[in-house]
Amino acid sequence: MKKFIFGILIALFVNGTAIAFDCPSGDDMTETTCNAVAGCVYKSGSCMKCDDGQYSPANSNKCQDCNKPDGANWTGPGNAPRACPWSLTCSADSYWNGNACTACQTNQTSSRTTITFNGTGNWPASNNTCTYKAVLIKLEKNQGVFDIDKQIFAKCGEGFADREAGPWREQPNITPTLWWGQTFYGYYTDKTNGKQRFTADGKLSPSTTACTFTDAETTLYAHWQRNPYYVEYYYSTDTTAARRQNCYLGEACTAIEPDRNKAPAGQAFDKWECKSGCNGSINKADTIPEPAQTNTTTTPVIKLQASWKSCNAGHYCTNGTENACPIGSTSNSGSQKISDCYITNSTKFCDKNGCFTLPSTYHAN
Repeated sequence: MKKFIFGILIALFVNGTAIAFDCPSGDDMTETTCNAVAGCVYKSGSCMKCDDGQYSPANSNKCQDCNKPDGANWTGPGNAPRACPWSLTCSADSYWNGNACTACQTNQTSSRTTITFNGTGNWPASNNTCTYKAVLIKLEKNQGVFDIDKQIFAKCGEGFADREAGPWREQPNITPTLWWGQTFYGYYTDKTNGKQRFTADGKLSPSTTACTFTDAETTLYAHWQRNPYYVEYYYSTDTTAARRQNCYLGEACTAIEPDRNKAPAGQAFDKWECKSGCNGSINKADTIPEPAQTNTTTTPVIKLQASWKSCNAGHYCTNGTENACPIGSTSNSGSQKISDCYITNSTKFCDKNGCFTLPSTYHAN
């Protein structure tokens, strides 16, 4: 009966499991029986294991070097080229890809990890422990009058957050401070053109995700469209505006020429009186004072009421326009037509021979 004594014992570990690997020994051990065991070699009357990191094929008495990943440390011998146990530590910002430690992608990070192989089966499977870092997105107000510059963080696989550490949400949910003078169109990759990333309601644009922002710090720019404020014109009989004028901040807005067909008989246009949204009065073609740039989404409306005055003496008024009576004639205040002009006995007519005064009043027509 053959007797075998367990000789050299090396304990190897993977995921906390110990595995035994032994060479035969005892009275019945011979060079042949020793070398018959892969990983064991007969030397100086003893059956011995190869050194750590070496193996011997069955029926061989020669140890050979095993294969291991770069940077790994041997933890024992083996019985096949890829069967020697080893331990390898992948540094931070790298991961085990099944054959070696590999650097994470740009803007990814990982913790330092240790990979162990117990010498049996295949090397450990790939284990990508890299995760994306949080990317800062600067949101410039660009031409936003009442807005301020903001920032948000994006993290691929997580979403968006107000702080680098989260908590994370699916949508950016970022909108600027709005007011009546501008319409917000969203955040874009360029100040004037570029690609939209966030919509006007703070949501992701089509084809944009948190993974779109995986490079270094990013800047997006708010896009705006200018909106007008309104000037409405009223006449004495109007219950609704006879005309509405669009005006823009920063551009001179002048009062319009009145509709003189609206003039009462015997009167001429005087000025526009402020009815709402302004103060005082405005002459035609004068610049209308701009409304205050208050932070509100309600568009200002300036309302102007036409003001008329009686035609001056010596004039007559048609269609709201004051006209002078013919030379040498005059008229009473409020005259409506040229036939209202007249000459009086105080009117003198002169030529080279002298002057004379009419004896009575005559109408100009």
